[in-house]
Amino acid sequence: MKESNTIDASRLKEIRRQTRIVLGEAPEAFIKAFPTLDNLQLAQVFSENLRSRRSALGLSQSATARCMSLSLTAYRRYETGHSLPKLHTAIRWSLSCGVPTEWLLLNPRHLPKLPPIHGLKWQPLVSYISLANPDQLHCLSTLIQHHHKDYPKKLVAADKHPLGQFPDVPTYYRLIAENLRPFRLAVGLSQSEAASLIGICEASYRLYESPQHNTAIGLQSMYGMVSALNIDPTTMSVNSRLYDYRCQQRDNLWQLNSWVTGLKPKQADAVLSLTRTCLEHFELLRVPGRLL
Repeated sequence: MKESNTIDASRLKEIRRQTRIVLGEAPEAFIKAFPTLDNLQLAQVFSENLRSRRSALGLSQSATARCMSLSLTAYRRYETGHSLPKLHTAIRWSLSCGVPTEWLLLNPRHLPKLPPIHGLKWQPLVSYISLANPDQLHCLSTLIQHHHKDYPKKLVAADKHPLGQFPDVPTYYRLIAENLRPFRLAVGLSQSEAASLIGICEASYRLYESPQHNTAIGLQSMYGMVSALNIDPTTMSVNSRLYDYRCQQRDNLWQLNSWVTGLKPKQADAVLSLTRTCLEHFELLRVPGRLL
């Protein structure tokens, strides 16, 4: 059920200004990559990203369904745009494949305007760097540095598989509830306004802020806040191992982006070929057991 009240343009401008004070300025390219979408449009964006990024990694639909703890039938509904998952399901996919969750929500038409590391062809390198343990990361880095002395030397590997950073589902939503209210108050939003931005009724929004209810959040609700306020979805997992992992992942990706920007096409192809070989050798995209 959607909230009937809407926020006028001047009030939204003030809310966004306050959000920038609290969280910092969002890059213009990212703001444009998260336009306001209705549920049908968002399902189409999500399905296109899910399908294209799965293909870029060479994963089957059944393997990806296992990543998300879904039946193949349920997964296919997401990939065809017939439905949207809950937030924790999308996060499970992103942690299994080494991709930031918000990349599943980026408008595909804006990919050419985003930093190169977001491009589909770099998906294998992004996944490797996000999933590799210290020894595996050292192996790939040594091989690449043999030909590219300027390859980033300060990349940091996760100390365990990213899925291990994800708490159980009730704990995750309790974490969001505990962070959502302080954030809302810091940017000067009422519960009614927050509900309106997300596109739900105020009673439903109150459940999101209630640690006692551990209410699962639909992906469309999180997107509503991201697109309205231009915030990073990881903001709501602050004070957790998941948040720490996401921050380190983001640092790694920006280091990689600075490097890949200067590569010539043949150099890029060689790096990606080497990365795929290492991905297969270390089985980094082998689907873990059902942990949730």
